[in-house]
Amino acid sequence: MLDRFRAPPQGGAVADYETWARAVPGVTRAWIAPNGMGAGTVVVYAMLDDAQAGAGGFPQGADGVAAAETRATPATGDQLTIADALYPLRPATALVYVVAPTPIRSTTSSPTWRRTASGRAPPSPRRCAACSAARARRAARSSSRIPSAPSPAPRG
Repeated sequence: MLDRFRAPPQGGAVADYETWARAVPGVTRAWIAPNGMGAGTVVVYAMLDDAQAGAGGFPQGADGVAAAETRATPATGDQLTIADALYPLRPATALVYVVAPTPIRSTTSSPTWRRTASGRAPPSPRRCAACSAARARRAARSSSRIPSAPSPAPRG
Protein backbone atom coordinates (compact mmCIF):
# COMPACT_ATOMS: atom_id res chain seq x y z
CA MET A 1 0.00 0.00 0.00
CA LEU A 2 2.87 2.40 0.75
CA ASP A 3 4.40 1.77 -2.68
CA ARG A 4 1.10 2.75 -4.28
CA PHE A 5 0.95 5.93 -2.19
CA ARG A 6 4.59 6.85 -2.96
CA ALA A 7 4.24 6.14 -6.68
CA PRO A 8 0.61 6.49 -7.85
CA PRO A 9 -0.17 5.14 -11.34
CA GLN A 10 0.78 7.62 -14.06
CA GLY A 11 -0.12 5.85 -17.29
CA GLY A 12 3.23 4.32 -18.19
CA ALA A 13 5.80 6.03 -15.96
CA VAL A 14 8.88 4.11 -14.80
CA ALA A 15 7.21 3.41 -11.44
CA ASP A 16 4.21 1.92 -13.26
CA TYR A 17 6.37 -0.59 -15.13
CA GLU A 18 8.13 -1.58 -11.90
CA THR A 19 4.77 -2.14 -10.20
CA TRP A 20 3.34 -4.05 -13.15
CA ALA A 21 6.42 -6.28 -13.44
CA ARG A 22 6.49 -7.08 -9.71
CA ALA A 23 2.80 -8.03 -9.92
CA VAL A 24 3.67 -10.93 -12.25
CA PRO A 25 3.78 -14.16 -10.21
CA GLY A 26 7.38 -15.08 -9.39
CA VAL A 27 8.92 -11.66 -10.11
CA THR A 28 10.64 -10.33 -7.00
CA ARG A 29 12.63 -7.39 -8.42
CA ALA A 30 12.39 -5.19 -11.51
CA TRP A 31 14.40 -2.33 -13.03
CA ILE A 32 13.30 -0.15 -15.90
CA ALA A 33 15.37 1.53 -18.65
CA PRO A 34 13.26 4.06 -20.57
CA ASN A 35 14.39 4.31 -24.22
CA GLY A 36 16.80 1.48 -23.46
CA MET A 37 16.68 0.17 -27.04
CA GLY A 38 15.87 3.42 -28.79
CA ALA A 39 13.14 6.02 -28.76
CA GLY A 40 9.75 4.69 -27.73
CA THR A 41 11.12 1.53 -26.09
CA VAL A 42 11.02 0.44 -22.48
CA VAL A 43 13.40 -2.24 -21.25
CA VAL A 44 12.27 -4.19 -18.19
CA TYR A 45 14.93 -6.16 -16.31
CA ALA A 46 13.39 -8.69 -13.92
CA MET A 47 14.55 -11.21 -11.34
CA LEU A 48 12.69 -14.27 -10.10
CA ASP A 49 14.64 -14.98 -6.91
CA ASP A 50 12.35 -17.72 -5.59
CA ALA A 51 11.00 -19.26 -8.78
CA GLN A 52 14.44 -19.51 -10.41
CA ALA A 53 16.56 -20.00 -7.28
CA GLY A 54 18.54 -22.74 -9.04
CA ALA A 55 19.56 -20.24 -11.72
CA GLY A 56 20.53 -17.54 -9.25
CA GLY A 57 17.14 -15.84 -9.65
CA PHE A 58 17.79 -14.97 -13.30
CA PRO A 59 14.86 -15.53 -15.69
CA GLN A 60 15.26 -18.44 -18.08
CA GLY A 61 14.44 -17.92 -21.75
CA ALA A 62 15.21 -15.49 -24.54
CA ASP A 63 14.86 -11.73 -24.24
CA GLY A 64 12.21 -10.05 -26.35
CA VAL A 65 8.68 -8.65 -26.46
CA ALA A 66 5.17 -10.02 -25.91
CA ALA A 67 3.79 -12.66 -28.26
CA ALA A 68 1.08 -10.25 -29.52
CA GLU A 69 3.64 -7.53 -30.34
CA THR A 70 4.47 -7.51 -34.08
CA ARG A 71 7.29 -4.92 -34.11
CA ALA A 72 10.07 -7.09 -32.63
CA THR A 73 11.09 -10.67 -31.83
CA PRO A 74 8.96 -12.35 -29.17
CA ALA A 75 10.58 -13.45 -25.94
CA THR A 76 10.51 -17.03 -24.65
CA GLY A 77 10.30 -18.61 -21.21
CA ASP A 78 10.08 -16.36 -18.17
CA GLN A 79 10.66 -13.23 -20.23
CA LEU A 80 7.62 -14.07 -22.40
CA THR A 81 5.43 -14.57 -19.31
CA ILE A 82 6.41 -11.13 -18.03
CA ALA A 83 6.11 -9.45 -21.44
CA ASP A 84 2.66 -10.92 -22.02
CA ALA A 85 1.52 -9.64 -18.61
CA LEU A 86 2.81 -6.12 -19.36
CA TYR A 87 1.46 -5.93 -22.93
CA PRO A 88 -2.16 -4.95 -22.14
CA LEU A 89 -1.05 -2.45 -19.46
CA ARG A 90 1.50 -0.45 -21.47
CA PRO A 91 0.69 2.73 -23.39
CA ALA A 92 -0.27 1.92 -26.98
CA THR A 93 2.95 3.19 -28.58
CA ALA A 94 5.46 1.73 -26.12
CA LEU A 95 7.58 -1.18 -27.32
CA VAL A 96 8.36 -3.15 -24.17
CA TYR A 97 11.33 -5.51 -24.08
CA VAL A 98 11.77 -7.91 -21.16
CA VAL A 99 15.42 -8.73 -20.60
CA ALA A 100 17.34 -10.88 -18.13
CA PRO A 101 19.91 -8.85 -16.19
CA THR A 102 23.54 -9.68 -16.90
CA PRO A 103 25.33 -11.03 -13.84
CA ILE A 104 28.51 -9.16 -12.94
CA ARG A 105 31.22 -11.13 -11.23
CA SER A 106 33.45 -9.14 -8.93
CA THR A 107 37.18 -9.88 -9.03
CA THR A 108 38.02 -7.80 -5.98
CA SER A 109 38.05 -9.22 -2.52
CA SER A 110 36.45 -6.39 -0.59
CA PRO A 111 35.05 -7.04 2.87
CA THR A 112 31.34 -7.62 3.25
CA TRP A 113 29.78 -5.13 5.61
CA ARG A 114 26.63 -5.68 7.58
CA ARG A 115 24.36 -2.69 7.25
CA THR A 116 23.18 -0.70 10.23
CA ALA A 117 19.62 0.53 10.70
CA SER A 118 20.53 3.75 8.89
CA GLY A 119 21.60 1.73 5.83
CA ARG A 120 25.27 2.64 6.22
CA ALA A 121 28.14 0.25 6.77
CA PRO A 122 29.48 0.40 10.31
CA PRO A 123 32.73 2.35 10.57
CA SER A 124 35.92 0.42 11.02
CA PRO A 125 37.67 0.72 14.40
CA ARG A 126 40.62 2.48 12.71
CA ARG A 127 38.32 5.10 11.21
CA CYS A 128 36.62 5.65 14.59
CA ALA A 129 39.96 6.21 16.32
CA ALA A 130 41.10 8.56 13.55
CA CYS A 131 37.86 10.55 13.77
CA SER A 132 38.16 10.82 17.54
CA ALA A 133 41.74 12.06 17.29
CA ALA A 134 40.81 14.60 14.61
CA ARG A 135 37.91 15.90 16.69
CA ALA A 136 40.20 16.28 19.71
CA ARG A 137 42.77 18.23 17.62
CA ARG A 138 40.07 20.55 16.25
CA ALA A 139 38.68 21.18 19.73
CA ALA A 140 42.16 21.98 21.07
CA ARG A 141 42.87 24.37 18.18
CA SER A 142 39.56 26.19 18.46
CA SER A 143 39.89 26.66 22.23
CA SER A 144 43.41 28.10 21.85
CA ARG A 145 42.27 30.62 19.21
CA ILE A 146 39.58 32.26 21.29
CA PRO A 147 41.19 35.09 23.22
CA SER A 148 40.02 35.47 26.74
CA ALA A 149 38.10 38.67 27.34
CA PRO A 150 39.80 41.10 29.71
CA SER A 151 38.02 41.48 32.97
CA PRO A 152 36.47 44.87 33.48
CA ALA A 153 38.44 47.28 35.63
CA PRO A 154 36.84 48.09 38.96
CA ARG A 155 35.37 51.54 39.14
CA GLY A 156 36.19 53.58 42.00
